[in-house]
Amino acid sequence: MRWWGIRRSRRGQRITGALGTDYRDYLVGHLADGKRGSADLSAYFLLRAESLLRDGGGFGMLATNTIAQGDTREVGLEQLQARGFVLPRAVSSRKWPGTANLEVAFVWARGDEKQRKDWLRAGRVPGDYPGRVAADFPVLLGIVEEKVKPERTRNNRKVYRDRWWWYAERRPRLYATIEGMEKVLVRSRVANIHSVAAVSSRLVLNERLVIFAFDAMAAFAVIQSDIHECWARSFSSTLRTDMMYAPADCFETFPFPSFDVTQEQIGKSYSDYRESLMVSIHHGLTTTYNRFHTPSETAPDITHLRALHAEMDHAVAAAYGWTDLDLGHGFHETRQGLRYTIAEPARQEVLDRLLALNFKRYEDEVRRGLHEKKGGKGAPARGKKAGRGKARQAPKHQSELDF
Repeated sequence: MRWWGIRRSRRGQRITGALGTDYRDYLVGHLADGKRGSADLSAYFLLRAESLLRDGGGFGMLATNTIAQGDTREVGLEQLQARGFVLPRAVSSRKWPGTANLEVAFVWARGDEKQRKDWLRAGRVPGDYPGRVAADFPVLLGIVEEKVKPERTRNNRKVYRDRWWWYAERRPRLYATIEGMEKVLVRSRVANIHSVAAVSSRLVLNERLVIFAFDAMAAFAVIQSDIHECWARSFSSTLRTDMMYAPADCFETFPFPSFDVTQEQIGKSYSDYRESLMVSIHHGLTTTYNRFHTPSETAPDITHLRALHAEMDHAVAAAYGWTDLDLGHGFHETRQGLRYTIAEPARQEVLDRLLALNFKRYEDEVRRGLHEKKGGKGAPARGKKAGRGKARQAPKHQSELDF
């Protein structure tokens, strides 16, 4: 096994500035098969190592821990695995034992290109596999049968036993909805801090996530804003101190504003800056927002993120026409403790205005016959709470989701 070390990697947008456009184009075209993204240089070292070992073998790599994050992961590790390599072992993050203040990752990769060619050469078996599975690659299907089927045949759910080669929950409506989107927005279903992220739509998305079928950053701005958080916290249940984000109560009922260019721009700026901040200091969302909500944390990077957050909240408020509202951003006591957020009077006013808007939209839907029973009589909206109507369909831009 060979070993390569990288002392420090540069983000994708810095490669061109330091080494030129031709070098950047070479990396993308000859090593990454045209896959573009704001990837660290370490991703291309990974792909170069793979290209040297296409007859089989393995290697180890030492890199900064961004190798497993964002575009660097998509360009590097995901393509490595798609080319037939496996990662028998990895350490995602560990403090560098020397004097440099950084986190590093260790990756061990092993490939057998001959085995992959044998699988491809095996080709299609005559007809469909029993149970209507297109067994184009019988060797691969055999691996699933050997490793997955024994456990699935003991499952209590009949569909799990009978369709042992499927993911347990396939969610066809979700994946049909997001087909063609490069990214979707996600939020942890249970979390103390309200944080939304844009991730690749090609991932197999975990059931512990809430998936918002949007690829517009205007939608990110609205859902990440304190405007939406006011609504979500008011109508969510809790697990200990964590918010349990329930789409039926927090998302389907939320009266979205119309999206505009201002929200799109600030949403992208906020998301891009937050990502670059996390990559540069090797922190995730939780650590970043813990700093964000700590008054004694006055570092320029966090101060700027707070300013962007306030700008984003103002852009969302303006989309509703609430230019008269003083949001009063600062450190305020909340039920979750001290937080950098909008002031309590503003929070109450935002919630009152959202409730009024929700109820107005519900009444409009009743007039249009969208909440009538089959018998023809009008029916109250499902799940009404505390005098509010439930408008299932927000204005344009909301997609129907399948959770």
